[in-house]
Amino acid sequence: MNAHRPHVLFVLRPPIENYPPTLNQLAILTEQGFRVTVLCAPSGALGAASDGVPGAVRRIDLPRSAAGSGLTARMLGVIRFQRAVRHCVARLRPDVVIACDAEAAWAVGAKHRPGERLVWHFHELPEHQNQGFSVNLANRWVWRHARRPDLIVFPDPGRAAVFAADAGIPVESIQIVANCPRPVHELPSPTLREALGALLPAWARVVLYHGPIGPDHALETGIRSMRFWPADGCFVLKGKGTPEYIATLRALAAAEGVGGRVLVYSPGFQPYEDHCRFIAGADLGWTVLAPMSRNWEFSAYASNKRFECMALGVPQVTNSGPMLAELIEQGGCGVCVPLNDAQAVGETIAALLTDRARRMAMGAAGRRLHLEQFHYDRQFAPVLRWLSSGD
Repeated sequence: MNAHRPHVLFVLRPPIENYPPTLNQLAILTEQGFRVTVLCAPSGALGAASDGVPGAVRRIDLPRSAAGSGLTARMLGVIRFQRAVRHCVARLRPDVVIACDAEAAWAVGAKHRPGERLVWHFHELPEHQNQGFSVNLANRWVWRHARRPDLIVFPDPGRAAVFAADAGIPVESIQIVANCPRPVHELPSPTLREALGALLPAWARVVLYHGPIGPDHALETGIRSMRFWPADGCFVLKGKGTPEYIATLRALAAAEGVGGRVLVYSPGFQPYEDHCRFIAGADLGWTVLAPMSRNWEFSAYASNKRFECMALGVPQVTNSGPMLAELIEQGGCGVCVPLNDAQAVGETIAALLTDRARRMAMGAAGRRLHLEQFHYDRQFAPVLRWLSSGD
């Protein structure tokens, strides 16, 4: 391996702009002098809206999937994807290949040439699916071949433990890299109130959910809890959801008598700096991931939302689950609530919205956790040392 500028090839099927942790890796590696290539789907509008991919990174777009949604079309898409990946690896001869999901790992394959190192850096836990034939095949493949990569990385210890058990490998062999932002040394100027304008009363105190707007985040519980909030408490949902689901939320808010206090803000894909400036204007973050799957059950260290609130000094309300009490409550940066009890949730939020000193203390504790431990440069450091060592 070239000790000065090793070549790292990232492989993933979706556009890389969908994965903030991978964008962090690109930035760190290019800053450290690595040559980096990314093989993924075309970015389309995401690329125009994002400034996250460093200019030094070479990007190779995958061929578009075959038309159609049937089994034959899906399998043809898998075959085209695998051929494109293997052709690219053979042509570029990178020093390190990093596969970012099970489908990418399957496409890269179990064999690699002498001197080439293979990393599986999974964000999501491969688990049995109710749908998605090709995804199930890829998951079975990585379980069978989990001893082949030189390094496996997961964002959450719980996900690592489940994968190790499914694959029959020691959990100690898996490196944990939490899904944090890079260091935020100075808080950005908040833009939430400016962006919402007249939709948000000037006197409002804001509980903010940010991310995909869907049923995995117990937003219905949040809305039902609002009857216990102070009258100036507003629930802002920043993200994109289906019109049908958003309509159900609006109907629920109207039935609860809080229709004017539940605001949906869908600005489309934003540069990460703009996204963070919006979050920084919230009084309280709603960072719930309802445990509807093993991925969501084991999400303490995998949730961008929780770590973004920490980094931006926003106290948070989240769900209970593995490692969450230790991270959030013992860390002093928020509270875990029972998602089956809207009154308990509402009373917790009311107590926080009416106690500014407590919120400020939680925000400061989150900032300390971020700067001392939960920023990506620190989390990724062991992997960076491994990549730099050539061993």
